[in-house]
Amino acid sequence: CQTGLSQVHNLYFVAYSDEIWVYQPQFPTQALPKEPSFIFKLLLSTPGLPGYLDPQNPHGINNLVIGFLGNEEIIAVACDDGDVIAHYTQDFNDAVERRQNPDFLVAPPDDPFPVFFHANVGMSAWGLAIHTEARMIAVSANSEGITVFAFALAKGE
Repeated sequence: CQTGLSQVHNLYFVAYSDEIWVYQPQFPTQALPKEPSFIFKLLLSTPGLPGYLDPQNPHGINNLVIGFLGNEEIIAVACDDGDVIAHYTQDFNDAVERRQNPDFLVAPPDDPFPVFFHANVGMSAWGLAIHTEARMIAVSANSEGITVFAFALAKGE
């Protein structure tokens, strides 16, 4: 089980199979509620890709990392089928705020939830690293190689 804490928002993330369970710790104790604020199911890059660890669940999350890419905090996951997916933590925070009603535990399909980044590295993805200033994500996989994704830099005014 992979977990992570946002450094910007009061959110705790748990990777569970091919889902991200999002919790909002309670104020002031920061205790976790028994139920997540919502459960987010990861999108597939290509249906039917094989996994390495669990053939019955090839899209399972092997690693979860939270860090800054430039000025934006992201959550990135590496999956057993080779998918690498990243979202802005701000989008998760916005979704939690929209779901103050417990009837919305599972994200409705019409709820806009943009994917910041989604790629496949060809084989089971494991290691993840985020370089804040260079705006890069590095991914290791069972292909015995490292894939580095570099994102465009924009000069702010």
